[in-house]
Amino acid sequence: MGHIGLTVCKSETNDVFEFGVDKGRVSFSEVGSIGLFEKIKKIPIKIPYCMKLTFVRVEVDNSLGPPVVTLDYGLLMTTIRYRPLQHSSSTYSVIAKAIPYCMDLTYVNVAVDNPVGPPVVSLDRDLYVVTIKYRESQKSASTYSVTAKTVPIKQCYDFNNDGY
Repeated sequence: MGHIGLTVCKSETNDVFEFGVDKGRVSFSEVGSIGLFEKIKKIPIKIPYCMKLTFVRVEVDNSLGPPVVTLDYGLLMTTIRYRPLQHSSSTYSVIAKAIPYCMDLTYVNVAVDNPVGPPVVSLDRDLYVVTIKYRESQKSASTYSVTAKTVPIKQCYDFNNDGY
């Protein structure tokens, strides 16, 4: 199970909360309201079969103060939470993006040729991103190759018996 990082942006009237990397296609959207005495609003994010969540944007319009917004990546649930005495009457919109997820990553090999020394190499298994980081003293011409192997996720291809 992975996690999606939080970025908070402020505008004049709305509070915007963004989680993850803005990649993929819009796979879920919901607009709603929160009542004056409703302090917690849970919004389940429903994405299509064999898709992986990459990005969630929550916009809340409450001119009297921002709520706390969280994303539970494992449960695919966004929560908008107000403090007990905080004015909670507001509106919200949630947009979620996802990428196709019909292959399971089984092997990654990263080879880097840098005459100064090896960089730090990391893999984000949730987003299939390899990062190669160099220290300042390592900045020189280098080459790299990335080899990855995947296997199909059987359930994605058995869905409706038509391959999708």
